[in-house]
Amino acid sequence: MFKKKALVFIYSCVISFIMLLLFIFIDFYNGFHIDDIKIETFWTLGYAFTYYVSIFLIFGVPINLASSFITEKIKRRSLQTLVHLLIHISTGYIIGQYILQIPGFIVAFCASVVFVFDQLIVYNKKALWVISVPFILAIGTHLYFFIPNIEYNMVQKRIHEQGFPEIHLQFAGQTYSDLKGNYCYSSQEGCSQTLEPSLLPLGDIGILELDRSKGNTVRIHTKNIPVQNPTIYLYYLYDEQNTIKVNIKDNKFLIPSHIPDQIMVIEIIWNNEKYISYFGIRSPERSIGQ
Repeated sequence: MFKKKALVFIYSCVISFIMLLLFIFIDFYNGFHIDDIKIETFWTLGYAFTYYVSIFLIFGVPINLASSFITEKIKRRSLQTLVHLLIHISTGYIIGQYILQIPGFIVAFCASVVFVFDQLIVYNKKALWVISVPFILAIGTHLYFFIPNIEYNMVQKRIHEQGFPEIHLQFAGQTYSDLKGNYCYSSQEGCSQTLEPSLLPLGDIGILELDRSKGNTVRIHTKNIPVQNPTIYLYYLYDEQNTIKVNIKDNKFLIPSHIPDQIMVIEIIWNNEKYISYFGIRSPERSIGQ
């Protein structure tokens, strides 16, 4: 039994490490050529494998032995195999997600490789569904890295060809395109970047300012945004302390007459992208220089 367990750990450690390297190279080294490999690469891989083996021995061996001990008490063979698998995958996911702070199903994949070799070598079970488990998890691991990369590359290509998103404001018969703004993109959870409205200083701060005496209707025109109807929010100060958030419809809004002169914020959200722009509104009696 000891010799069989040793073979399980050796085979599963080496095979799972190689498979993970293949996925990493496929996803992150597009255009990678063999001529680009330097001696430092082999040192890095050697260090990574040593670290991987250490983690494998610390967590993988005890989990496999504990799982074998627990499932030995289950008489029904099919149920025993299923419990054996669930213990490996669930503990692997928890260790990866909450202890090692990496995507949990990557460690779950490695644990599934241990499970397969354990079934093949120790229990001499060669069922197709048993062997297919790590491949299914491997596809999930691959998609976890690969799909965000596809989306990111498409966004970068669009920006390179069309330019960054922009906002133009139409106010009092004129169109203003010199707004300042910030763009962000995140492939996982969207952008968390925000800007808050604030009171407008008396002096010039180098941003677009609208003269409130000329009107109160503002129309928003977007440029280089790949969707027809993105979500648009307007943020402004109702008074000196309270912020109001308004969902803009039909790409236009009214500047409330009772609010103080301030810097207003426009936020445009689509997919996992966000563009935030800001501009000032100023009353004639608070004009610069007076």
